[in-house]
Amino acid sequence: MGASPRTSRVRNANLRCEPLFAQENARFAVILRCCVGRRSRFAVGRDSQWEESKIVDGRKGLGAGMEVREITEGFGSIMVLVPHEDDEILMCAGIMENAVRHGVELTVVMATNGDYGSSDGADGRARLRETLAGLKVLGVPEDRAVFLGYADTGMPEEDSFLFGLYHEADGEKVHPSHCGVSTYGLPEKEEFHKENYGEHGRYTRNGFRGDLKEVIMKYRPRHIFTTAEEDTHGDHSGLFLFVRDVLEECKGEGYWPKLYCGIVHSRAGDENWPRRGTEMPVFDSPEVLTDGMSGEKSSDGKADKVLGNLKWENRIVFPVPDSMRGKPLDENKKAAALAKHVTALKPDAVDFLYAFVKEEEIFWEIEEMRESDERK
Repeated sequence: MGASPRTSRVRNANLRCEPLFAQENARFAVILRCCVGRRSRFAVGRDSQWEESKIVDGRKGLGAGMEVREITEGFGSIMVLVPHEDDEILMCAGIMENAVRHGVELTVVMATNGDYGSSDGADGRARLRETLAGLKVLGVPEDRAVFLGYADTGMPEEDSFLFGLYHEADGEKVHPSHCGVSTYGLPEKEEFHKENYGEHGRYTRNGFRGDLKEVIMKYRPRHIFTTAEEDTHGDHSGLFLFVRDVLEECKGEGYWPKLYCGIVHSRAGDENWPRRGTEMPVFDSPEVLTDGMSGEKSSDGKADKVLGNLKWENRIVFPVPDSMRGKPLDENKKAAALAKHVTALKPDAVDFLYAFVKEEEIFWEIEEMRESDERK
C-alpha cells in the first residue's frame, strides 16, 4: 500500500481506531483501542478449520477449484516483489516466515520507496527502515531485502508513478516526483542501481525496466509473488505490467519462473474488502460485496469487472504458520510485523491493514502472460 491519503477510500465515521505500540521483552504488543467504551482484542481464526466443509457461509469463503499450497523445503526459491513498504507484509508475511523456517531461499524487492507526499525523501527512508524492521520480525535477514528506490506519486492511475512510467512512450523521459528525479536508498543500505553502477538511476521507463530485469535475473527465483493487474492502485497494476513484460523477455533467454499475483486494493473498495471481524478468518471474494453496484456484475452473476481475468475459484491459498493463527493481534506475528510500519498505520487505514491478518494468503498463478495490457 502506498502512502496516498486513504480518506476517500476508507471511511470509519462511527469507529475511530488508533494503533498503540508497546515493546516488551523484545516483541511488539499490538492493541487496537476502539473508542466505543472498551478495549477489544481480536483473535484470528481461533476455532476455524481448513476443510471446505467447515467453511460454508454462502459468501464464497473456500470454494470449489481453489488449491492449497504449502511453503516447505524443496518448494523452490522465492522473490516477493511489491510496489510499497507494507505490501510485502499484507500479502506475504506467512509465506515469508514459512520460507525462512524451511530454509527456502527468499528475496524481498521493494519497487518504490513509498514516498508519496514527501518533499525530501524522509518518509521514504523511514518506510525503508520500517520494512527492514518488519522483515526482522519474520526472521528475514536485512541482506535479503533489495530496494529499487523509485518514486511513489499517488494511487489513481493518472497519478501513479509506475502506471504512468509503464505507459510512457519515451523510454528516456524523466518522471519527477516531489522528492527528485533519481533513485535513492538508505545511507546504510543503498538502492539496487547505486549498488551496481555507483550512481543513482534516473526516473525513466527504461531505467526502471532495466533495474527490474537485472534484479530478477540476478536471483532467478523459481517463484515470484507480486501484485495483480486487477489491483486498483496504479503502482500495483503498473508493477504487474512491467513484471509481465520482463518475464516475456526472460523467457526468450531460457528463464521462466512461476508468477503469482495478489490483490491489496480490490475493485469492491478498501472500505469493503477484505472484510473485517473475527468471523472472517479467511478471505471471501470481493465479488460478493458488489451486489447492487450498477455495472459491476455480469448477467450470469460473475463479477467480471471486479476480478477481471482472475477467477475466485482458481485462487491459490497459502496457509500461514501457527504463529499467525488463532491468536489475538498482540500475540500474532503477522500483526507484529505490520506494526513496524508506523508510517502506513494512519488512523483511517488501521482497519483496512489489519484486515489482512487472516489464516491464509491468496494468490493467482499466471500460467500464460496476458497478451493485452488493456485495462479491464
